[in-house]
Amino acid sequence: MAKIAIADDSNPIRLLLRRRLEGAGHEVVEATDGAELIEMVEREEGAGIDLALIDWMMPRLDGEGAAAVIRDRWPGLPVIGFTAGWSARESEAPGKTDDFIAKPFDFDYLFETIRELTDGPPRP
Repeated sequence: MAKIAIADDSNPIRLLLRRRLEGAGHEVVEATDGAELIEMVEREEGAGIDLALIDWMMPRLDGEGAAAVIRDRWPGLPVIGFTAGWSARESEAPGKTDDFIAKPFDFDYLFETIRELTDGPPRP
């Protein structure tokens, strides 16, 4: 299973994601915003984070900014963005992420996407 880094400023959303992902056998680490996520990926890089799951609307460093840093510094790390409110800004996210999903979560789709992004052929 995968080691997944979650970034969301909402404690209930992080708890929900943690419970569902750990229940599916994944290891989870958490960040409260994009800046904390980047710091965590830097620290955990040797421990092998397999995927970042990022809320698009967060304080300090939002999901778009965090995804851009990840793409620049760790281009092989898959990123899934998510949001509760879809807008024109989020419609551009698929070019910045491997996938983008809306809340409330479709966990079947999320689990399948995680499997495809972490168990598939190696990423360039």
